[in-house]
Amino acid sequence: MNAFLWSLTLVLFPVSQILAQQQECDLIIELPVNSQEARVRPEGGDYRQCLISETALREGIKNQLNAWAALHWPIRSVNLGRAINYPWLVDYLIEASLASTAWDIHKGRSLSGSDNLFVSGILSEPVFIRRLQDFFEGSPYTVTGVSVEKVLIGDSTVHQSGLSKAEKVPFDAQVRLILEYQEIKTMP
Repeated sequence: MNAFLWSLTLVLFPVSQILAQQQECDLIIELPVNSQEARVRPEGGDYRQCLISETALREGIKNQLNAWAALHWPIRSVNLGRAINYPWLVDYLIEASLASTAWDIHKGRSLSGSDNLFVSGILSEPVFIRRLQDFFEGSPYTVTGVSVEKVLIGDSTVHQSGLSKAEKVPFDAQVRLILEYQEIKTMP
């Protein structure tokens, strides 16, 4: 990518970083006192350039499940932050958007009118929910959906997907996993 295009990309998308230039970082999962929402945040280096693998997120959440079990209240959601920090999630989102008849890749928008609802729907499809549910295996938590806001749409200059510059897809959003808590009953 030439220097002018790189500069233009940073001007147009100042907080969106090119995936190829990101790095893997440590994962922090925090739960503010009396909160029902856990927050995931990358730590180390420039957090905006951190990559969180599916394995790292799974292990991080599984490590928290015992602590969450000791709480006197259920966790209702896990705020993942920006999708762009999760390349496996972005890959799924781009592929599913390209396969969807509800997305106009040339105009870069949902045919239903709401990009947030489109992305939320894609990430709440049963195949992806099952993938997310693996993070909570053996716990009283079930992933019931994914909510998003602040969806960003771009072409191959921002997400390195190999698409042409004429094809625009969602590649970033604020992502939250919606959980349902069901107490696990043990047999006497």
